[in-house]
Amino acid sequence: HIAETELTKMVKKTRADRGTVIVMNPRNGEILAFAVLPSYDPNEYNKFNLSIIKNWVLSDVYPPGSTFKVLTVASALENHRLTKDEKILDTGKITVQGWPIENYDYNIHPYPGQIDLKYLFEHSSNVGSVKVALKMTPDEFYNQLAKFGIGSKTGIDLPGESSGILPPTSTWDQSRHATIGFGYSIAATPIQMATAAAAIANGGFLVTPHVIKYSQEDYEKKIKRTRVLSPETCDTMKELLEESIR
Repeated sequence: HIAETELTKMVKKTRADRGTVIVMNPRNGEILAFAVLPSYDPNEYNKFNLSIIKNWVLSDVYPPGSTFKVLTVASALENHRLTKDEKILDTGKITVQGWPIENYDYNIHPYPGQIDLKYLFEHSSNVGSVKVALKMTPDEFYNQLAKFGIGSKTGIDLPGESSGILPPTSTWDQSRHATIGFGYSIAATPIQMATAAAAIANGGFLVTPHVIKYSQEDYEKKIKRTRVLSPETCDTMKELLEESIR
């Protein structure tokens, strides 16, 4: 009820076409709240368009944008291409293969200069994220994103789930490599992003999300726990994310 109430407020405030709130226990994959808008009366489902009836949170993919920067930084840390205290030159805007990329707050902070990872998250730096992404080889970045479940179904116990899109590295030029760093040139479902973020929160284990509360025996059969990050990377990420919202 709280999730649906708050989601309704925010959809109205931002005049969004749709929205979702997913609340998950990161330790065991239990989905505690799952709010989706627009909604409909299931008793009269035949009166509504298919685009509303379907559970788009599972079936539709979208470029996750800045939420993806968490996975980019975690991937670089895990591949030892980045350190917690490393500084990155944020010039406010850059050009990659002829494509201009600039920070959303370029008019306010045109040249941030040497930034740390806390600043990157606080200001959602596109330039910083691009440079972090390009520190990795395409294979390193791709393989870690695949471990996070990008491009694969989560296995949630609901029908209609899509795999998302993680293009093979054979299609990556430098501009695609760069834009993936801040959540474009790929596509994911909201449940994929929630599951990947939960893996950082629970010490590096990707856990199958589920809406059914299973018995211990069934849980062990149906729910997978796969290590995708080291505990050290998770500790660093949690510290950086906590500091960035204080």
